[in-house]
Amino acid sequence: MILIEETKISRVLKGYRNIKKVDVSLLEEILIRVGRLVTDFPEIEELDINPMIVKNGELMAVDARVVIKKSKITPPMHLVISSYPWCQEAFDATIDNEQFFIRPIRPSDAPLLIDHFNSLSAKSIYQRFFSHVKQLSKTMLIKFTQIDYDREIALIALMGKNDDQKIVGVARIIFEPNGEKGEFAVAVSDNWQGKGIGASLLNRCLKIAKKQGLKHVWGVIIPENTQMKKLGKKLGFDIKMMPGTSEYELHMDLAKLDQEV
Repeated sequence: MILIEETKISRVLKGYRNIKKVDVSLLEEILIRVGRLVTDFPEIEELDINPMIVKNGELMAVDARVVIKKSKITPPMHLVISSYPWCQEAFDATIDNEQFFIRPIRPSDAPLLIDHFNSLSAKSIYQRFFSHVKQLSKTMLIKFTQIDYDREIALIALMGKNDDQKIVGVARIIFEPNGEKGEFAVAVSDNWQGKGIGASLLNRCLKIAKKQGLKHVWGVIIPENTQMKKLGKKLGFDIKMMPGTSEYELHMDLAKLDQEV
C-alpha cells in the first residue's frame, strides 16, 4: 500500500474527475501474486501484463506474455535477497490459551515495533540492550525491521486482529559471518511475560536456524535476568558464568535439537 501511495498515479487510483475509484486492494493482490510467481519460478525470464485496463473501477488484464527459460537454480536461490519466508508463519497459544500469530518481521512493522519498545519497562530494556535506551532511533528501526532473511531470523508474536494487532514479543538470531554460529535475543512486553510467548518464539527460531545450517546458538544475559535464565534451561541451553564477569552465556549445540518446525 505504501509503495502504491508513493506513485504519481495514486491520486488517480483514488478517483479523479470522471475516473472512478480503483479497487486498490485488488491491485495489491495482483502485485503480490506476480511477485510470488517470479519468486517461486526461476524459469520465468520475462513477464508482461499489457494492457491492464480499469473498467468501472475494476482491474482487468487484457493480455499477458511470459518468456520461460530452463534454469538449474532452485528457488529462492535465484534471488539476490531471499523473499519474505511465508513458511515461517504459525499460530500458537499462551499458557492461558490465548492465541497469537507468529511471523517474520517486515519493514512495515516499524510503527508496531516502536509501540512494542514503549511497552517494555526500563528493566526489560536494559536486559535486552545492556544499556538504558530511551527510544529506537531510525537507524535501529531499519536494522531491526529490514533484515536479510538468509542471515538473520527475526520472529514477532502478534496479538489482536487487523488494525488492532500489536507486537507482544520479538525473538531473533543473527548469523555470524562464518555461517555456523548465531547470537540470539528475546524481548517480551512486560504485561505478557511468563505466558510462554518468549519460549515459543525462541524455540521456533532455533529450529529454523538449524534448518538453515546453523550449528551453534549463543547469547549473554545479566544475573538479574532470571526469566531468561529459566527459559534457557527450559529449552536446553548450557548455561555458564563468563570468566571475569558476572554475566552468563547461554549456548546450544543445534545438533541436539529436534529440527521439525
